[in-house]
Amino acid sequence: MLLENQKRVLLHLQKENEDLRRRLSLAVRDTVKKTDIKSNDEKERERSPSVDSYPVIDNDPRAVIPVTLNLLVEGENHEPMQLFSSGAARGANFRVMEGIHCRLRLDFFVQREGVKDLRYIQEVSQFFRVTRSHYFLGDYTAGYGIHTYTLEPEISPKGILRRGTYTIKSQFVDGDGNKYLTWDWQLKVVKRL
Repeated sequence: MLLENQKRVLLHLQKENEDLRRRLSLAVRDTVKKTDIKSNDEKERERSPSVDSYPVIDNDPRAVIPVTLNLLVEGENHEPMQLFSSGAARGANFRVMEGIHCRLRLDFFVQREGVKDLRYIQEVSQFFRVTRSHYFLGDYTAGYGIHTYTLEPEISPKGILRRGTYTIKSQFVDGDGNKYLTWDWQLKVVKRL
């Protein structure tokens, strides 16, 4: 029941996000040259829909709901890792060739209240810890659809000693120390053909 509710909310948010992007592109393209006499407060109220009009997942108290983790590699299409239910990402993995440029894209939405200093932390290990990275995602208010954050491009490990399976521990946390999701996944680096 909870998973069905989460999927329904996710689909609703994806449709709203597409609609907002379409409306924004139309507004930018048309660039209307109208003079408004309205006050800034009235304009802001019209632009920002009420937080109450957006769905929330009733049984999920978290303010940040991670949705997907995508591995972006030029010329390859990877299935996104689903994160919106607590056990969905367990045991998930990506496979990538050595020495290629790749980046991660995080999709999430914010419900109920805003969040300050949202961060994505990842710890990469292969037998022992290789790297620990902190990415500052920003401050977000509730109710504006799905947010997307794309990390800087990185080059996958290269060489016979660097190939293999890397275990990655990922976390979404905020400045107050609230942990919204912690999960482990694997990145398998294979020889380039």
